[in-house]
Amino acid sequence: MTFQELIDTIIVKSGQPLANDCTTQIAFYKVRRVMVEELGIDKERIQRNAALKDLFPKRIRKRNLGIIGNQLGIQIDYFQAPGWFQLAGAAALIASFVLLFFNELIGACTFIFTLSLTFIANTWGVTLPMNTLGDLVERITMDNLMKLREDKSSINPKEIRMTILKRIDHLQGLEKRELAPEQKIVFG
Repeated sequence: MTFQELIDTIIVKSGQPLANDCTTQIAFYKVRRVMVEELGIDKERIQRNAALKDLFPKRIRKRNLGIIGNQLGIQIDYFQAPGWFQLAGAAALIASFVLLFFNELIGACTFIFTLSLTFIANTWGVTLPMNTLGDLVERITMDNLMKLREDKSSINPKEIRMTILKRIDHLQGLEKRELAPEQKIVFG
């Protein structure tokens, strides 16, 4: 089966009529509406290339994105700990794993403590892995494609293809150019 055949199969199996509307654009306008009406952000500041750090200050970032998510009926939970903390946590996990071979009790305690600390930091983190509002809207659309469509009974074949490509890229780290429509896919 080729990649294009996989896409065609998904579209046929969905049984929904085809449409050409752009869900990412629709999602952007929905997010912008909520930002203006609920958060009081000036409409002129809300551009696709606007920096998230400027639109959502760190101290109220989770609250504001939670409001947007609630208004759209989706969950926006892309927060993580700062990059320096993730690196320190990874180094501490590796060090505690090595310590397991020298002193099992101290190594195990250190490993569990570091794992717990990393989990808590990611839970409380307010850093977003994307930089612009456009990046955020694309990620929201990728994760909630059918919830954000105007006509939920139709699908856009181009969006299905792009969503699958982005999902594969996001999960596997593949470059989009590596997956051509005629490329064979092996399952198993």
